[in-house]
Amino acid sequence: MKQLRHLFDATLVAIFAACVLTGCGKASDENEDDEDSKSKASSPTSAVVEKFWAAIEKYDAKAMKEYFGGEEDFDAGFKKMKNAKLKFSLKEIESEEVEDDKATVECVVEVFVGKEKKGKGNVTFSLVQAGDKWLITDMEPDEDFFTAVDEVSSKMPDSAASIREREQRFMYVQGKILGEAVKAAIPGAKKIAVLVDPMEIYEANGEKRATPLENFVLKALKDVFPDAEFILVCKPMKKVEIPKQKMPDGTEMEMPFMPDTMITRVDFKNLEKEIKKAEVFIAISNIPLDMSIKEVLGDLKGMKVAMFNVSSLQDVAAAFEKKDTNAGELVAVVTWKNSAIYDQDPPRDDQKAFDLRFVLITSKNYQQKIAEAERF
Repeated sequence: MKQLRHLFDATLVAIFAACVLTGCGKASDENEDDEDSKSKASSPTSAVVEKFWAAIEKYDAKAMKEYFGGEEDFDAGFKKMKNAKLKFSLKEIESEEVEDDKATVECVVEVFVGKEKKGKGNVTFSLVQAGDKWLITDMEPDEDFFTAVDEVSSKMPDSAASIREREQRFMYVQGKILGEAVKAAIPGAKKIAVLVDPMEIYEANGEKRATPLENFVLKALKDVFPDAEFILVCKPMKKVEIPKQKMPDGTEMEMPFMPDTMITRVDFKNLEKEIKKAEVFIAISNIPLDMSIKEVLGDLKGMKVAMFNVSSLQDVAAAFEKKDTNAGELVAVVTWKNSAIYDQDPPRDDQKAFDLRFVLITSKNYQQKIAEAERF
């Protein structure tokens, strides 16, 4: 709901009109009776409102500009509207107040996703007369309208829910592609140790979570290795008491607190016993900054190793160039590509989605792919 409220900002009125007041035509034959109620309204302002809804129904950006008396870009908003499949029906014009060159019109609007009705609410239009035209200066939906649109808003391409789903998809394909590379090297892996961020295992105060936070990279790895046992390891967190601030009303509120989650060489050494219970080690979270990749491999003799988002591409090249039989074997690395695209939704095909943002570096392609990787 908060995402929709910001649309009342004057600079985003075009997106509000196209994304929130979407479609505006009949959603079904049940609206035929509505024509009678709309035809009863004959004042100049009610005619403007009816034409306004008709312009939205036809995605008529030129007409929309005229109603607002500005140069807003309605085409982008209309595109979002179509993608979100939002439909709104003007049920009736409930009231009008016209005084000199100002007017207020209240409409009853029904909210649809496709043909499914989500609810209805009131939308009030404020209009001012400019020459022979009435211009819409502001639109104010009521709480019922917001409630109906709230569920629908998650389907908007630029909503928080939509962006979250997009990023989760990109996280998943990272895990999927790297997991398949590891599976090619060791198809029958039974135990896989995974280095994760401590905040997935612990609360900020150091208490262990009852259930680890969902990690879509890990989810993908488990889909690739459905029969394997996954051993999650991370820097251990110490229990702390989060500072509290006394509020004016006498209550106490926890202060913002960010625990130290950066793993060190000492932390990693302490985890090695648990890691070595597995045949494969995959670092979803960063390895210690005070250890090179070759040092990590040196501690994991006999294991297959894979990593995400390494800090040194030189380390990656060195690990692939000079393999040590007395060390673990680096199988694959996934990192960001230097030509990554961030404003495009991921395709359904996992490999195509992966290729938009990431590179997979292996012993067979490391010279070429390192040149394509982003350098941090």
